[in-house]
Amino acid sequence: METQPVNQSEQPARTPSPTRRRIFALLAIALGLCASFLMMEFACRLLGVGEPNLTLTGNKRLFIPNDDPEIAFTMRPDYEDFVFGSNVRINAKGLRDEEVDYEKPDGVKRILLLGDSVTFGYGVKEGDCFGDQWEAWLNRRQPGRWQVINSGVPAWTTVQEVRWFETEGLRYQPDAVALTYVMNDPEPVHRLLPDGTTEILPVDEMYRGVAELFPKPVLPFTGGSYLMKFLNRTLLLMHPNWREVLSRLDTWFNRDIFEQPGWDACLAAFERLKRDCGERGIFLLVIQHPLMFQLYSKEGHAFTPHYQRVEQALTERGIAYVNPLDDYIGQRVSAMRAYVDDPHPSRAAHLIHAQRLHREFQQRWDGYQVEDAWE
Repeated sequence: METQPVNQSEQPARTPSPTRRRIFALLAIALGLCASFLMMEFACRLLGVGEPNLTLTGNKRLFIPNDDPEIAFTMRPDYEDFVFGSNVRINAKGLRDEEVDYEKPDGVKRILLLGDSVTFGYGVKEGDCFGDQWEAWLNRRQPGRWQVINSGVPAWTTVQEVRWFETEGLRYQPDAVALTYVMNDPEPVHRLLPDGTTEILPVDEMYRGVAELFPKPVLPFTGGSYLMKFLNRTLLLMHPNWREVLSRLDTWFNRDIFEQPGWDACLAAFERLKRDCGERGIFLLVIQHPLMFQLYSKEGHAFTPHYQRVEQALTERGIAYVNPLDDYIGQRVSAMRAYVDDPHPSRAAHLIHAQRLHREFQQRWDGYQVEDAWE
C-alpha cells in the first residue's frame, strides 16, 4: 500500500504553552502601563503639573564679606556660575545686572530696585527678574529712556538694603527707588563665615525645625518625574504635619517677628531711607511681595495679618506702600513658584510684580510719564 505524503499546511497549529501565554499577557500589561505612564507624564509636563524642584546649589562662592556690620556681605564682582537654581552673572560692581556707570546719562531716568532674593531673581534666569522685564517693556515704548537697576542680594534684610543704598546706591543717582519687602526682612543681619556660608542664628534653628516637619516622599522618582511628584504631593496633602508647619509659621510671621529687635531696626532703616530720598527728591515706593501660598482669597491668605501690620507701620511714617496680593489671587500656586517646594517667584510671578509696579508708578510718581497700559 502506497503511503501518501503529509501536507505540511494541513498540520494543526501549535498552541502556545500556558507559561508563554502568561508571559505574553504580562508583557502586554507592562507595555500598556508604560504607555499610560508616558502619556500621563507628558500631560503633566504639558500642563506644568508636578514640576520637580530645580537643582539647588547653595550660594557657592557668590558672597564676599563687607566691613560694614550693617551690610555684612555683598555679591562677588565679576562672578558667573549656576547658583540658586539658575545661571547667574554678577557685574563688576557686584550687581546681577548689566554694567552700569554711576554717572547717569543725559535724558535717562533711573529706577533703583532694593531687595533680597526676590529682587535678585532666585531660581529664574537673567531677563526674567521683574526689574529686567520692567526695563525691557519701558524701553520698547520709550527707547533708551529708562534704566532699572537690580541691587537685590539673596538673604539681605531691610537693614542691609538701606545701608547699601546709603553707602553705594546713591552713587547711581536714581530718580526713584522701589524696595521689595519680604516677610523675613525684619530678621537679624547674618554675618558671612570664613567658608562662605552665613552664620546660623536662633531664627535659623526655628526654620530648620519647621523643615524637619515636612512629610518625606512616599513614592520613587519624585526628583525627576512630573507625574510621580504630582501623585506624591497629592498623597501627602492631608498629612497631619502640615498643620503644625503652618501653625509655627503663622505664630512667627504674624506675631513673634514683630517682637524681635530686628523689627525696630527695620523700621529705623525705613525712616532713614525715607529721609534720604526726600532730601534728594527721589520717589520712594515699598512694595510687598506676598508669599506664593493660598492664593484663593485675600482673606484666606495665611499671612495677611503680617502684611496689614507692615502697611500700618509704614503708612504711619508717611512711606508709600502697596501689597499686590490681589493680583495673584486666583493664580495657580505652582505656576507662581520658580520651583514647586519653595515660594520664590517664577517668571510669571515676576511679570505680575513688574506690572503692578508700573501701575503704581503711573498713579504715584509725576516723573514716570508712561501712559501705556501693561497687561
